[in-house]
Amino acid sequence: ASKMQNRNELQRLRQAAKRGEFQKLYVKDISRLFRNTLDFITVTRELNSYGVCLHLVNMGEGKDIDSFTLNLMAMLAENESQRISEKVKFGKQPGKEKGRVPNFVFGYDRIDRYTLVPNPEESKWVKKIFDLYTEEKWGMARIASYLYQNRVKTKKLKDGKPNYNWSQNTVGKVLKNDIYIGRVINGKQSSIDIFTNKRANNPESEWYIVERPEFRTISDEQFYKAQEQMKLNAEAYEGTFTRRSDKHLFSNLIKCGSCGFSFRRYQRRHSQNGPLYVWWTCSKRSAYGKNRCESEYVRVNEDWLKEGLDKLFNYLIQDKAAFFEAVERKCNALIKEYIRESEG
Repeated sequence: ASKMQNRNELQRLRQAAKRGEFQKLYVKDISRLFRNTLDFITVTRELNSYGVCLHLVNMGEGKDIDSFTLNLMAMLAENESQRISEKVKFGKQPGKEKGRVPNFVFGYDRIDRYTLVPNPEESKWVKKIFDLYTEEKWGMARIASYLYQNRVKTKKLKDGKPNYNWSQNTVGKVLKNDIYIGRVINGKQSSIDIFTNKRANNPESEWYIVERPEFRTISDEQFYKAQEQMKLNAEAYEGTFTRRSDKHLFSNLIKCGSCGFSFRRYQRRHSQNGPLYVWWTCSKRSAYGKNRCESEYVRVNEDWLKEGLDKLFNYLIQDKAAFFEAVERKCNALIKEYIRESEG
């Protein structure tokens, strides 16, 4: 299913079906639309859910795919996928046991399936990421912004060009990767459904761990310090949906009306000497994708927020004496309430 994402015209067809722009799809040669059985089942099921009927022109006088035929083909395809999945797992196991390395690891250049060599420039930034997180107590979003501003290239290209778009998730992957302490781990996840490409975490007892001390970049002490800090931050965040930072004016003050998570601050220059653009957006949407939050307010410019505050305060202090008297009454009431609770 993931390869279908690269077929732009097929994606256009799926979106049009979702919008209800047609009720029947005529296909002369099924191989032109579907590259394999998985594609066929996935798209036909999807079209069926939108009320679109698939009509195969080259089957005699033509034939509509009914739900019975579709379900039968789905069962056959699922059995085949399970057989293939087991075969693939068996084929990959020797590589896992020997310590097969990933295709792309920031900080290293891959020589072959089992060999990495340090990339001097990237290794420098790996150490910087850990230092900023464990020693300077920066958050992952702030580190991502810092890397972008310093034009640090990620490991993967974008449209064949260098990619500088670091994200919180990208930084998190660096901080969690055991390869920086000389450990290659395979088998952390396994595929559970080739139709959706979903994966499940395996218990640690099923991992394949190979010690490769020549890969070490970070000390054990600093690596596990980062793991502990991430755990504490995640627990605090999940309990309150609130960022721990109070560095900026609006930190922890803006909440998403849809999911309740705090908004996060981003800034960017489109050129080295260009103006600085600053905005706030839902941290849940930013970290997990647009499908995890249904908020209509994707981005709020910081200049707009400051302008709104200026107008609010100008309105409040039109009668300064009354304003400060009201603030004093509120503070005194809070102090009395605190004293009563303390004595009780």
